[in-house]
Amino acid sequence: MKKTIENYTTLLINSFTQPNSYKKWVILPKKHILSFFVISMLLVGFLRGAYFSVVQIPKIITSFTNFQEKIVNQYPEDLIISWNEEQLSLSPEEKYENADLDLAQLFESEFFRPNLIRYRSEFSSEDEKQQLIKDEQTFAVISPEEISFMIEDEQTGDETKIVTEPLRDIITSPGFSLQHDDLPAFQKLTNEKIKEFQPRVQMAFPFIIMPFFLSGKFFVSFIYATFLWIFSKLAKFPLKTWRQNWKLTLSILVTVSYIELLVKVIYPNTFSPIQEVAFWAISAFVLLSWKFPEFFGGKKITKIKKSK
Repeated sequence: MKKTIENYTTLLINSFTQPNSYKKWVILPKKHILSFFVISMLLVGFLRGAYFSVVQIPKIITSFTNFQEKIVNQYPEDLIISWNEEQLSLSPEEKYENADLDLAQLFESEFFRPNLIRYRSEFSSEDEKQQLIKDEQTFAVISPEEISFMIEDEQTGDETKIVTEPLRDIITSPGFSLQHDDLPAFQKLTNEKIKEFQPRVQMAFPFIIMPFFLSGKFFVSFIYATFLWIFSKLAKFPLKTWRQNWKLTLSILVTVSYIELLVKVIYPNTFSPIQEVAFWAISAFVLLSWKFPEFFGGKKITKIKKSK
């Protein structure tokens, strides 16, 4: 086991420091690079999942609990929301017959546009309802029996259309009556469930991520290898077959995945295309170092023999 770890570490370090080390992955039968690739992707997937579990999941839970607290504090003490499996009502009706919920204010984010959920106990006319739905600030309009909102028309592409759905198809719970005094009990129950399941989720998440990370990178390798093959043929690099380019792609993706992991840990809020930039930069560096060794130090590679 110790010897295996030492060999893997050596191969990994060489991929960062020696451009010619990629040549052996191209020459050796594909089972060697596949083994190296699979082990690396599972390991990196586990590490990324572990990082998310330790750092991001607690942040998400904290944000959710803070959001719960905000709802409890902002919920009007006299408001009662009732659902009888057919109709929704807000009481006292004379006060809440026309009520708007501002999502931008609730979530403290200006990204919510349109931002208003509007409740109306009744409409004086269909035109009034249509105008309210089409208002640029309206996210959705709710009446006692239905909800309406605007969506993009798939047939026309850029135009919008009004969609109306019965509330009974959306609110599937049995009848209820919710008021301010009920919220602390719901909040306590939710927090207890979170406290119970959080350790299990954090423990399982890295193992759940591993196969998805591996399959995603494996799929990407076919796309990158195809573009690399085209580029190699046009630039007359020593890689002649698609398979050779694919094996080189797999080996470079290992290096790129570790770089991506490191950047995500150091700069967690970055959204730059790390994988794409790193892959093509390393690919260009490796291929150029093979073709023009006088600039990089090493033996010129004009042809790489075919392998299985």
